[in-house]
Amino acid sequence: MKIEQQPAHNSSIGKNSAAIISLLVYILPMVLNFVPYVKFVAWLVPLIVFVIEDDSMFVKFHAMQAFLLRLVVVATSIILSILGVFGALNNIAKSDVVGAVQNMSLYGVIIIIIAIVYIVLTIICAIFALMYKELHLPLLGNLAEQLAYK
Repeated sequence: MKIEQQPAHNSSIGKNSAAIISLLVYILPMVLNFVPYVKFVAWLVPLIVFVIEDDSMFVKFHAMQAFLLRLVVVATSIILSILGVFGALNNIAKSDVVGAVQNMSLYGVIIIIIAIVYIVLTIICAIFALMYKELHLPLLGNLAEQLAYK
């Protein structure tokens, strides 16, 4: 992980502090997940900020990294859910109901662990953003940097 300190500056979004906007791109989607119907589009918050930000590459970097992090977590969860269902259906086809429940439980536990890791990473990235620092997550940070600074 690479950490870069940025000078304090304002975002073009309401002329607010770039650190506050960067903090919000991490925290707001998690908070909006608790709002009915809004939770289905909460993942768009970082992407919208990325598109409308004009001045701060710092904000663009954090918005893209938050979006990519969320995308990876959702995609991984969907894939694991599908694998769990197919594994359970396979066990049910073999008349192994206990195996089906164990299969779904295993994938459920893995998804919960991924969710916990996502929450921890999001909080850590938000704290670094608030301190005007770019914390580059492995793989995602480099891709976010390439997309934000081009």
